[in-house]
Amino acid sequence: MREKLEKMESSLATKDWNKQEKLGHPFHEVFHHVEVAEWAFECMKDLSDKLQVYSEEDERIAITYRKDKKGIHYQFGNWLLLGFYGGKDQPVARIPIMVEKLKSLDSEVEYKVEYEFKTDPKVVSVSFSLATLEQVGDEILSLYDQTIDAISQMLSNCKKSTHRHKHNESLGKAVFDPTYRKQLFYLGL
Repeated sequence: MREKLEKMESSLATKDWNKQEKLGHPFHEVFHHVEVAEWAFECMKDLSDKLQVYSEEDERIAITYRKDKKGIHYQFGNWLLLGFYGGKDQPVARIPIMVEKLKSLDSEVEYKVEYEFKTDPKVVSVSFSLATLEQVGDEILSLYDQTIDAISQMLSNCKKSTHRHKHNESLGKAVFDPTYRKQLFYLGL
């Protein structure tokens, strides 16, 4: 995920915005640029690999839109493990982090605690702007990786996501099929 963040940052820095292709609906509501959308879906693919999920047909995951289609969630079991939302200035990523690990972040790092899970160890769902991830991404992603390891142990017996009935097959296919993903980004839903 770190390498993909660096690749996206480099691509955004050298992008000719006058020749930018417009993302289709509703992707333009969530991501400002195709590079950000591509990075987000690659993050979901990396997370899937880590959780040993190899297809969108795996019922342990649900990839869903928020009601207003301005956000995309990746859920495993009953946990929101990754979320992306359109922001006024920049997209926002939402991830779970163990509270004890979150305390190790520099006090100047801006984030918002969205939800506290009732678990031991304590885990919170935290939102970061893309700018924050660009500044301290390595540190945040390290904490995220450690948290995902702990959550995957907690959910080792998971059979089906509680949100599976909301799973969007097109989004799921886009996570696992890069060719389909590119078409979907531009054509929209």
